[in-house]
Amino acid sequence: WSLLVLKDGEFLHCDSANGTNYAAALQLAKAVAPHLGWLNPSEVEIQSAKTPQQQNCYDCGVYTLAFADAIASRSINGSVDVVEAMSLITPKGISSLRERLVKLIQTIAQRNS
Repeated sequence: WSLLVLKDGEFLHCDSANGTNYAAALQLAKAVAPHLGWLNPSEVEIQSAKTPQQQNCYDCGVYTLAFADAIASRSINGSVDVVEAMSLITPKGISSLRERLVKLIQTIAQRNS
């Protein structure tokens, strides 16, 4: 999984594949930059964040949701410590989130059937 974060005017890339997704993240940042009005696409740089690695091959989406939630919920006041947000994500927490998501999906499916 890969997550691109805009923090304090800089792009930060969280990548569970140790940089494998860097080129795609840079391409996305360059595409978004003109819409922000403060960056020339040729000047766009992204910083790679030390990102915890998942322990299996099926929790990619759950990790991405957990990191996005951790970062977004801590950025309400305008500043976020991404390293702190990442430190809150644990394999046990991911397992719990996966279980909650399954229950939520089942509940929604039952309502719509």
